[in-house]
Amino acid sequence: MTPHYYDPVTSSGVRYSYTGAIQAPRTVLQGGYLSWHDPVSDHWFQEQFFDAQPKFVDLGILTAAESLRSEIDKHTIVPQRQKGLPKTAPFVRKAYAMRAAASSSGSSRASRLHNRIEEVRRASGDR
Repeated sequence: MTPHYYDPVTSSGVRYSYTGAIQAPRTVLQGGYLSWHDPVSDHWFQEQFFDAQPKFVDLGILTAAESLRSEIDKHTIVPQRQKGLPKTAPFVRKAYAMRAAASSSGSSRASRLHNRIEEVRRASGDR
């Protein structure tokens, strides 16, 4: 995607993807998805195009326990990823282990930052 992917309207002569596959802003191609946050409801939503037609999915409120990318990936079920991968295969087990390690690391960092913010708030008398 180019920065023009987020334009509000289609303009002639503008590239929305580097390959030229996307012909209009915010278009989701087959096999892809687009995520966004609604600040009013605090919910995350997706337009998913995994089947014959795109569909809209409410991912709900995502916690800050992990990175935003990890949270969205956890809530995005891609049918192609679910087929033919035995959970006992060594590479699949390794991927799960790496995911758990990354999750633990991200959670730990988030906890430290949260604690530091609370320390600063208390020190400044802001509560």
